[in-house]
Amino acid sequence: MKAIEAVCTVCSREKSKVPGLIPASERYVGAHVGQVAMLARSQSLPLYLVSGLIGFIPAECKVPDYDHLLQNSDVKELARRMSHQMRVSGIKKLHFYCKGKESWQPYLSAVLWAALCNPVHLNLIPLEDEVHPMLAAMH
Repeated sequence: MKAIEAVCTVCSREKSKVPGLIPASERYVGAHVGQVAMLARSQSLPLYLVSGLIGFIPAECKVPDYDHLLQNSDVKELARRMSHQMRVSGIKKLHFYCKGKESWQPYLSAVLWAALCNPVHLNLIPLEDEVHPMLAAMH
């Protein structure tokens, strides 16, 4: 299996209301998703999104309309699922774009755990000139 480098961010609360299954890149309409999608295209890298319900998904994966905010109590199970999804996808290097918002903390935790469970080089990149408190502590 070919080792894959990819770009990733969290899905968004803002979703397209188109019924049925549509690609994740079209379902999640938050500004940060569009921003990270442009970065992925500019680097010719695949885009993945982290969904608290579905896990680590390629942008072209078709997803339903749903409403689910990941809670800290769900992180361990999501991290296990994402670890498997990363392994199956062949991800070896991941550029994860994140914000310092409290609601993003469980997603960041799940990504960190999933990457640690695999030989994935994780590059955490703050969005919108934000530095997440966990990232600031690492410097």
